[in-house]
Parts: sequence; C-alpha cells; structure tokens
Amino acid sequence: MAGERVEELDRYKGFLIFLVVLGHFLLPIKDSDMALFSRSFYGIYSFHMPAFIFLSGYFFQQSFVKRGRAASSLFSNLLYYFLCYFFLKTLLYPFDVFCYGGQGSFPDYLHESSTPWYLLGLFFWQFACLPLCFFKRNKVYIGKGGNPEDRTEKYYLLLLILLSLFAGYLDQNRRLVDFLALDRVFGFAPFFYFGMLTFQSSFSWKKKRTDLALMAGACFFFFLLFFPALKNYTRIFYGVWYRRVSKEEILPFFQSFPILLRIFYIPFALGISYFFYWMLSFPGKSPFRKTILEKQLSLWGKYSLVIYLFHRPFRDLFLKIGGYSYFLHHERALSVQILFFLFLLGFSVAVCVLLGRKSLYSLCKKRW
Repeated sequence: MAGERVEELDRYKGFLIFLVVLGHFLLPIKDSDMALFSRSFYGIYSFHMPAFIFLSGYFFQQSFVKRGRAASSLFSNLLYYFLCYFFLKTLLYPFDVFCYGGQGSFPDYLHESSTPWYLLGLFFWQFACLPLCFFKRNKVYIGKGGNPEDRTEKYYLLLLILLSLFAGYLDQNRRLVDFLALDRVFGFAPFFYFGMLTFQSSFSWKKKRTDLALMAGACFFFFLLFFPALKNYTRIFYGVWYRRVSKEEILPFFQSFPILLRIFYIPFALGISYFFYWMLSFPGKSPFRKTILEKQLSLWGKYSLVIYLFHRPFRDLFLKIGGYSYFLHHERALSVQILFFLFLLGFSVAVCVLLGRKSLYSLCKKRW
C-alpha cells in the first residue's frame, strides 16, 4: 500500500542506476553490427529511464505528502536540483572539451542533451507540482477518500500527463531543439506523474502480479527477438520531439501520429519495468536476497543521484584512451564480444561501488 516501506524498491532502484551506468558504457558501440552490444543497449534503454523516473515520482510524492505538501520543501528541492545541474554541467565541460573537442570558454547552460538533462527534468516536473501546495492538505489518499481535494489533485496530475504528451509537437519548426532539455522533460514527464499517482493509489508492491510480469517479460523477449525490424521505432526511447520520430522509416500511420507511439510506449516500458522488479523480488527464490549483492544494490539505490552525477567522466575517459576502438569499425568474434561485455559489466559495477557511498552523498548534501 502507499506509504509502506518496501525494501525491494531500494534494491530495484540500485539495479536501475547500475543499468544507467552500463547503458552509458554501451552507448559508443550501440549501433555496431554486433548484436550483443546493440540489443543489450536498446533492451536497457527500453525501460530503465522510464522505471527510474517513475520511482522518482513515487518517492517524491511520498516525501511531498509526508511534509504536508509544503511549498517551502518543494522550493528546497528545486534549489537543490538547480545547483546540481549547474555543478554537473560545469564538471563535465572540461571532459567534453578534452574527450570530444568541445568549443567555447564556458558551458552552455541553456541547452542540454546529455547526462545533466535528468536534473532539469526533476526541476521542471516538481515545479509543475507547485499548485498542489495550495490544495487542502490532508492525509486522505487519492482514490480512497473521495474528497474533492483528492479528486482535484488526481485530475491535475492527469492533466499534466495529457499536456506533456501533446507538448511533443512544440518543436515542429526546430526552434527549441535541446533548449533546457525540454524534449526529454516533456517526453518522460508521464512516467514521473504516474509514479506520483501510484503512491496515492491502493497499489501494493508486495502483492506480486505474476500474470502481468510474465506478459511484460514476453513483450521484452519479442522486442529483442525482432529488434532489427523494430529498431527505427526506438527513437521514442529517448523522449525526443515528435518531428524526429516522424523522420524515421516507420509505418506512415505512426509518422503522421507519433503521439500514439509515445502512448503505447508508456505501458510497454512500465510493464517491462515491473517484470524486472518481479524478477528481483520473487518471494524466497531471488538470488539477490540476503546476499552482499543485495546490500550493494540497496546502497546504490539510496545514493543513486550521486552515482548519476559522477559516473560519466569514467566513460568519457575510457572512450578517449581508445577503449572502444577495437570494436568501432569491424565485427569481432562472439567470444571477444562476450569478454568485452563482461569487462564493461565489471567496470560498471566498480564505478557504482566507488561512487555509491554515504560519505560522497553527505559531502554533496553539505556543500549544496
């Protein structure tokens, strides 16, 4: 039920931030002819950010309700994400110049299409919740009490979801492009607000829906199986403007109505997300229970923002020293691919262990 402490969620969030790191390590070779790398990358990207953002909305609503929907706590969050964004853009700029040949003396804080976009997303998604601070503050959950204030809050969140879906058409004239990462802010907003609604609902994380999980798992399997035919549709995974989706070689119907792809993508991504949650928390049988790995995943989940903030320079430097050059231009033997994939897995684990620490998290909190 809403408000309960679910240990599996901490572990699942840690699993997701690990996928974020691994996905970024696979990014330079995602479009290679080697199926192991390409399908792994797009398999991860099919659900990992929607799941992560959904949980961000869920935990935000949990904290928001607990603090009485106070505007002061909301503004405190907004200031924190603004400072994090400013810091991360500044931190990554030297690496961009060194690794990718960036130009200019200062970072362009108004345009973003890389890692810091998520901080802008948190800022705008929570800023849009400001009107909720002026609704009646009570502890009756949406969908339970039937109070007008509860229904108003629910309808407001649904309105934000609807507006974000249609906002994908805003850049038809190519004026916004990556301005303040608004393409991804609008593209992934539904997942954040569905997370908020889920917290207020009677949904129980501890009541496993095996039928739903298996159906979603089958969808994920068929996506990987028929990936070559579906690859052109994966542009929607990035939360881009609809004009970019329409340019792909997809069915003319979806070229004309790309909003439908985004609507279909929401249950697709959330379903796959639930499948992996179900796998990691399968009662009494999960290999992740009561193990060192379980504790590590929980720590990574707790300090996921710190891992997100600092992990990218490791990938950039690895790219700069030529870590991917052996795989960029020629297809390699499957055994070599597997060894390199295992290396990237281990590298991702090492980065998460290094960054997922309370000391680093506390330092960020004190400084910001």
